[in-house]
Amino acid sequence: MPIVKTRSRIREILKERKMTQEELAKGESFRDKLFLRWVMMKTPEHEIQSFLYGYKPAYLHAAGFKFPYQSKDEVKQLDKYPCIEGIFSPSSYAQVLYFQNHQLKENFLLSGIDYRKDSREFQLLLGETLGYPPKAVRYFVNHYWNEVDTERSDKIGMHYCGISFVACIDDLEENSKWLWDTYNYCGDIVVTRKTENKRTEWSIPFRAFD
Repeated sequence: MPIVKTRSRIREILKERKMTQEELAKGESFRDKLFLRWVMMKTPEHEIQSFLYGYKPAYLHAAGFKFPYQSKDEVKQLDKYPCIEGIFSPSSYAQVLYFQNHQLKENFLLSGIDYRKDSREFQLLLGETLGYPPKAVRYFVNHYWNEVDTERSDKIGMHYCGISFVACIDDLEENSKWLWDTYNYCGDIVVTRKTENKRTEWSIPFRAFD
């Protein structure tokens, strides 16, 4: 669920504060600086947007697969980024890994891990390269590699800055802090949980655990 941030709502908030955007930029308080970042930032709704807007460090694209939330223009924009083809794919679709810059691509290759075949080491490297919290990556890999029940009761979904992943409910605070510390984005984290065929959803305000 994206954070709704319309121009009309921004104008309403600025009017309530009796400030213009230029006056806000001159503000010295932390709250003013934080709010200015919120006004100016782009709000990605999905992972490809998070990557194209410069938040997500890498993006894994299944070539030929038509995701309902990807526009043709967004997919076309991927062509300008450094990439590695032949990434292991569990399906018939070829996977391409795109990076924000050549240094990130080089770091991935320097790991020495064979990205053309599946392995626990490859899954750990891929998850961290894609910008997911380390604890969430290990949780997912334990699920995937050890064939742990994917509907276990401690599983939650976390959604932030267009990035979505599964994690353990016990790691909620640590993963949340990692997201806020890692991404230059000040928004709520949306959490989803399914228990006994019931789906619940709630939001964690920015820096709620500080």
